[in-house]
Amino acid sequence: MEENNFKANGESFGKTFLKYAAATVVFIFIIPAVFIYSMFSKTWRIFTEKRIETLETIFQTDFPDDTDFVKYWRLNGMDGGADWLYINGISDPEEFCRSCVNIPIEFMADIKNANVIEYGDFSEDEAVREIEYLSRQKTIWNNEERYTDFFCIFQSDGYRGMSLYFSKNNDGGYDVKFEIQ
Repeated sequence: MEENNFKANGESFGKTFLKYAAATVVFIFIIPAVFIYSMFSKTWRIFTEKRIETLETIFQTDFPDDTDFVKYWRLNGMDGGADWLYINGISDPEEFCRSCVNIPIEFMADIKNANVIEYGDFSEDEAVREIEYLSRQKTIWNNEERYTDFFCIFQSDGYRGMSLYFSKNNDGGYDVKFEIQ
């Protein structure tokens, strides 16, 4: 009888110990990890007027009123971080780059047709190599890999540059990924 009580108490102690150990792991590791990640990362899928104004400042862009925003993601880091913005339904990538973005174009190319439109400080050979590289590479577009059909690079003030990757969508237009790093 005493032996059965000892076994039952041992099993009860083991289960209780595992519960407290699991709770300790959650409190020591998982909760701080989630908190730290939320400090260094920001994601928006809802775009209020105030958020759109913020995006226009970050990306130095005047977005048309009918812009179809999909997702904004910011990852903070020691070097200033990185920003990504995804937009659906751009009809003309070249016109979008020229009319909406308020900083000078450094490089612009129609990758699908292997046509350099502007190459700024790039040499002609560098521009051709850039097209060859981009035509073979896929970019991550909102958790999906896509080929880039049209590409623009803008040099903003400071050391951070902005790239726009345009991919053809099923509606005959383009989706664009803004990237600042």
